[in-house]
Amino acid sequence: MINVIGGIYRERCLHPSWDHVFGSGGRAAIAIATMGTKVNLHAYISDNLLYDFNFKVALLEKDFFSLTRLPYYKDIIFNYSHGLDPLNPPIVEKKENIKLTSDNVLVFGMLECDFEINVDYAVYDPQNTFSTESFSKNGSKANHLALVLNENEAKTLCGCSDVNNIEEIIDVLHIQEAAEVIIVKCGPSGAIVSYEDKKTRIPAFKTNSVWKIGSGDCFTAHFANNWIENKELPDVAAYKASLATAFFCESSTLPSEFMLSDYNPKPIIFEGFSHKPVAYIASPFFTLPQLWLVEQIRFNLLEMGLDVISPYHDIGMLQSEDSKAFNKVCDADLTAIQRSDIVFGIIDGCDSGTIFEIGYATALKKKIILLNENVPLNDLVMFHNKHTVITNDYVTAIYKTLWANL
Repeated sequence: MINVIGGIYRERCLHPSWDHVFGSGGRAAIAIATMGTKVNLHAYISDNLLYDFNFKVALLEKDFFSLTRLPYYKDIIFNYSHGLDPLNPPIVEKKENIKLTSDNVLVFGMLECDFEINVDYAVYDPQNTFSTESFSKNGSKANHLALVLNENEAKTLCGCSDVNNIEEIIDVLHIQEAAEVIIVKCGPSGAIVSYEDKKTRIPAFKTNSVWKIGSGDCFTAHFANNWIENKELPDVAAYKASLATAFFCESSTLPSEFMLSDYNPKPIIFEGFSHKPVAYIASPFFTLPQLWLVEQIRFNLLEMGLDVISPYHDIGMLQSEDSKAFNKVCDADLTAIQRSDIVFGIIDGCDSGTIFEIGYATALKKKIILLNENVPLNDLVMFHNKHTVITNDYVTAIYKTLWANL
């Protein structure tokens, strides 16, 4: 059996529409139970959220899930505009620490409390990029400890301003945190698994669509189940966790063992760019909603490691309406498209300038990712070619822009 300590929260996303009660603890516990391992979840939860969460639990085999509930006075809600929205956590009241002595524990960082545990095997996912806290902060101990971190969490936890190489940071954390296993998730290049003086690269996988909310919870849960319960080697456990996460990203469904039995997505082979790919944003930017979307695209593509040319940010608006001004902006836009490796286009609204930019990029045989949420497909016949991918999901469009350059 695995004990899970973590939050149960309501998660709301504007687009795609999503309103469910999971949270890191709730999702991980359900993920592990779905794989046929007994789980006891320890969590603070309000009456309202408990009512909704019980509908999720009712779908599980009865003997595989139990809940040690600590009452909380209000609902904790996370709100997202989309799946890559920067986290803006709610302000909550801290409650008494969750304390546990046991054999096996998967523990997440939480808003509403800390933890104090003494266990044999522990997997710890801090879930906090900006103020990542040590597993042992409150005196917690584990005979066998695995840390699951993203790159920023690893750097923050290390606290060594003079150490920048991720493998050197991992070496520091093994000693500093007394961790037997350290996993650092590195976005498109998969993850690094470090144990017994060796480091293994685990791939991420390409999917037809990408659902991001909760994907990290899924990875940590499956790693914990594979390493603790199934006694897999850490790199094998992490590889299987990456596969399960790809299934979740593609379907927004937590997989069972049967679902994963013949799941075989294409691994992403990525060891860094020989040069940073340049992405050009072809989009109208004349209203506040249009500008907001351009800002989001630019932020997320930069975050993925691409160079970005945004006409609004890098070329500017028309300063006058004489022919020289028009020519200057047009020439700058076309030159930028020529320089780019890929064009990220927003076809909604059928803006004439954007359509011209996409047509020009098509003539140059540039790779194009086209985000289309409301234009009828029969109006997009001329956009269908081997260089263009059309999708109606924002997060998927961002990831396909990255994958097209690998």
